[in-house]
Amino acid sequence: MRNHSTAYAAHIAQPVTTLAVCWRIKKTNGDLVLGTDHDRNIPITVTNIGVDSSLDLTGVYSAKTGITASTIKSSGDMSVDNMDVSGALDKGNASEPNVFVDVSVADVKAGLYDGAQITVFFVNWQNPDDFQDVIRYGFFGQVDWDSEGRYKTEVRGLLQILQQVVGRTCGETCDVEDFGDARCKLDLSTITVTGSVISVTNNREFVTTLDSLSSNQVSGVFNLGKLTWTAGDNNGYRGQVKDDSVGDVLGSLLMYEEFPNDVQPGDTFELTEGCNRRPERCKELGNFVNFRGPGIFNPGMDEIMRAP
Repeated sequence: MRNHSTAYAAHIAQPVTTLAVCWRIKKTNGDLVLGTDHDRNIPITVTNIGVDSSLDLTGVYSAKTGITASTIKSSGDMSVDNMDVSGALDKGNASEPNVFVDVSVADVKAGLYDGAQITVFFVNWQNPDDFQDVIRYGFFGQVDWDSEGRYKTEVRGLLQILQQVVGRTCGETCDVEDFGDARCKLDLSTITVTGSVISVTNNREFVTTLDSLSSNQVSGVFNLGKLTWTAGDNNGYRGQVKDDSVGDVLGSLLMYEEFPNDVQPGDTFELTEGCNRRPERCKELGNFVNFRGPGIFNPGMDEIMRAP
């Protein structure tokens, strides 16, 4: 059973209430999206959720989002609880630094909403600082949008995490979360080059010039590598390389996905070599001591399933 603040309980006991729904998204880069289903902006200067918490709900919640929320499904049998929220896609007219009007297609494509934290709550729009009653705290789910600029997403509850497989498996491929992370320990700066765009076919395929190539950096070595833009409309966005040598020309790049904004000649980037998580690649990089694929030392199910 949920516990409500005294102020909230007193408000909903009145014959007429003045409640509005607000939502707060914290993107993976730290930027915020603040919205409400009310017809006017709602400023909150004091967080008052009735319990001691480090949660900060202050800010101006924009009515431009036009968000609507579905009914909330919760149960006591450990099944996943969730709710759907829909709104209008952001056109990029935010007036505050690092605070955006709503979800944008560019940021969705860039992965800034992958696992982003969401807090949905009720507020008295006449006196927003009286209370904020949190009705759902969770994470951003899959986003769908249409040609009219409307989107719909699922707010996944905390029980969603319990359905995910947690732990390591004894496989033959390295299971580090990200190439070059704390478990991989490889210094990626030693296998990273800079470059700039020469010509563009589309936002997924373009020809570049790569600077300071070493003798080991030949066709194929950047496949599965990460490209990070350092200038241009996509500055700060990252993508993964599918083919680093389209037409057998090193630097003629094909990405797995399109970048959200137009790629143009002169745009600059950093490009890091890729890793297929196989022991052979780890040995090439001189990092086999940190290889995280114990299955190669303990033949088990992989050996059984392997054909004669």
